[in-house]
Amino acid sequence: MIKEVVNNLLSNAIKYIPELGWVTVDAFISDKFIRVEFVNNSENIPLDKLSEIFNKFKRLENDHDGAGLGLAIAKDIVELHGGEIWVENSPNMGVKFIVVLPRD
Repeated sequence: MIKEVVNNLLSNAIKYIPELGWVTVDAFISDKFIRVEFVNNSENIPLDKLSEIFNKFKRLENDHDGAGLGLAIAKDIVELHGGEIWVENSPNMGVKFIVVLPRD
């Protein structure tokens, strides 16, 4: 199930980059948790949409394929495993999705 989360977040990061865009994936591991960050240089998500992005059938743009379920499913999977997922706008960088999962 975690593989589905990674696949979803990585494919979304790639889908929304500009023509000369980039994507990075960083992982941080401690004794208690694993944190993975997916960052791209797409346009920032409007602040009023950040709280809605994990809702089912919510899509910010209509010019990309998808049903608007991927992020909702990713959130359900992460929370099922006792973790957290959220999104942040990165100033002058784009968008960052963060997943934190317990190691136990």
